[in-house]
Amino acid sequence: MAEERGADSQIVPAAAPIMVQSENSSFNIGMVLDEKNYDLWAPLIQIHIAGRKKMGYLRGSIKAPNEDDPKYDDWFSEDQKIKSWLLSSMKPEIMKRYIRLSTSKEIWDSLKTAYFDENDEARIYSLNQKASRLRQNGRPLATYFGELTEIFQELDHFNKVSMECENDIKVFQKSTERQRVYVFLGGLDDGFDQVRGEVLRKDPPLGLQASYAYVRREADRKKAMKTEVDKSEPAAMAAKARGSPYGPNQEGSQNRPGQTRTSQPSRDRPHFLTRDNTEVLTFDYSHVARNELHEEQPLQSSRLEYTAPREGQQFTCHGDQLTTSGDGQQPVCFGHQSTEQVPEEQQTL
Repeated sequence: MAEERGADSQIVPAAAPIMVQSENSSFNIGMVLDEKNYDLWAPLIQIHIAGRKKMGYLRGSIKAPNEDDPKYDDWFSEDQKIKSWLLSSMKPEIMKRYIRLSTSKEIWDSLKTAYFDENDEARIYSLNQKASRLRQNGRPLATYFGELTEIFQELDHFNKVSMECENDIKVFQKSTERQRVYVFLGGLDDGFDQVRGEVLRKDPPLGLQASYAYVRREADRKKAMKTEVDKSEPAAMAAKARGSPYGPNQEGSQNRPGQTRTSQPSRDRPHFLTRDNTEVLTFDYSHVARNELHEEQPLQSSRLEYTAPREGQQFTCHGDQLTTSGDGQQPVCFGHQSTEQVPEEQQTL
């Protein structure tokens, strides 16, 4: 802020500049009239003009005085101001059609005649069809409800029902509101089946806005729960891996799906094989003996035939113990067996 020095050498702050803004410069409804948006443009214009207490000029309730009346100039000045608001909110090609009209009311009435037909049955039919066919289709709930509300408001703009009895008006409005609740619920995604039934069971019945609020709370709850599930998935997968139904192998590694977990024989339980029971399962213990991680193979069933050792041979067992099943019986090996020639003097049973 600029400062000035007075006669007594004291610093005196300079006065702030005063900004004068004309009423017309601040008139901006955020859109201009084109050939297709009159239904939205007209209500916005009315809101802004009514906020300045000038709607009487458009309705014709503020009549023009005689030209020789001293008040005529004031009236004409205000009317031209409103006329400029209307023209400045139009596209140039539309503005040229109405700029030569004398008053703001003439412009307003001409626009209504050109762009609005309250008896447009084709438009009313089209809006009703559009509302009944509208679906959420995975879109956000607010987007779906907003589009549906726009249709309902436009229908209200066209539907001018005249009733004298106040009770009849209330009954009609309540019936219309209920029908719109059915349309709203019918267009929701299948994930809202439960909340749809809850809304329909409410007593007294919920209106359109209250029904939307009820469904929106359910949608917010589902969204919050989905977020929690998404956050917990990594931890759940890690816990599942630790507690996998396939279980860890003896080296502490997890068996992957598609692999067969083989049973490991107990070292403290003896194994026997006799001539009467020759149907056994064979196992390969060589990898375990070498303490190597390996992908285990599916169990295979085979028949192990008993073969008496020939002279000059002895049994060598890899991966398990060599056991006998009794006096006089031949030794039996589980796992890999191999034979090797030994000198005759070293042969033992």
